[in-house]
Amino acid sequence: MNTEGVLLKPSKSLHMYVRYMEENLLRIFSIDGTPKCTITDKICTSHFDQCSITTDDSYVYCLNYNRCKDPSVLNASALPTFHYYSSVKKHLAMNLKIPPLIFVDAALSPIQNNIYAYHAQPFRFPLKKTDTDNSKTFNDEEINRGIYLYNCNLDTWFPVPSTKKLLQLSCMTVCENMLYLIGGQNANRSSENYSQFYDFRVGIWQALPRSFSTHVGAGCSTMNGKIYVCGGPGKIAELYDPIAGKWDLIAPMSTDACFHSVIPYMGRLWAMGNYKRDYVSTSFICSDDLSIDVYSATSNLWTISSMMTEAAVNTTNPHTVIDNIVL
Repeated sequence: MNTEGVLLKPSKSLHMYVRYMEENLLRIFSIDGTPKCTITDKICTSHFDQCSITTDDSYVYCLNYNRCKDPSVLNASALPTFHYYSSVKKHLAMNLKIPPLIFVDAALSPIQNNIYAYHAQPFRFPLKKTDTDNSKTFNDEEINRGIYLYNCNLDTWFPVPSTKKLLQLSCMTVCENMLYLIGGQNANRSSENYSQFYDFRVGIWQALPRSFSTHVGAGCSTMNGKIYVCGGPGKIAELYDPIAGKWDLIAPMSTDACFHSVIPYMGRLWAMGNYKRDYVSTSFICSDDLSIDVYSATSNLWTISSMMTEAAVNTTNPHTVIDNIVL
């Protein structure tokens, strides 16, 4: 039988957390392998306006914080919190040790029993310690490294060795138990096509060959042993093959993308949660567009899906996709 283009129903589902600012809640949109997206639950939010979410295939880990707020002016009620949950609906929460730092723009990635947290804006928002016992184990140099880990077994945060080059607005992914930071800006806000990876077994960061394009605020993910990075800003997309040690360009995205997320599901890449460029202020503003740009490596094509838009038709003013997981 010719299975080209046939998607078998997977054992896991893709879940997207969509913020509804006016209603102060998150709605969970889910895709389970059928050509339809449904709203499966809603969650009331607190005073935090952002959360970064990841999963280790058993639990959902959630870092709550106030995005892009100056850490020096946040009060105690706005300090970040960290939890894990037994389901995507964030039921049966377990409070984990408070992060030692006041995150304001973070990404999470799991490797074995550790959750790595990347502070995406170290130059604009230098991190500040929280007033916790855990924070006292971090010296000033360790705080400014921009990347940290939480050990799930010990319920403790630890510093990670310094990156080879400190950059902001890189994107982070994991491939074969290696942690990758792709692209970013230097302290002068110059874009770079620099990438690096961390091998936790030896505690060393190493540089990768330079990518074809610069990527700032890009989305990246791993699929079938290869690392895909797209947008940031613009439509350009490329992949890195860790075995061959080289980059290749792939088809450009359907639309410009920046500060979005990319996740593999059903043998495809799903890009969503885009920010749009405001050509008057030259800044990027959050978009309420719930369309998904879906990439097929087999055909090397991106296709716009309106599944989430259709699922949201009876809701009011969705703000943006803040994160997503497969579980």
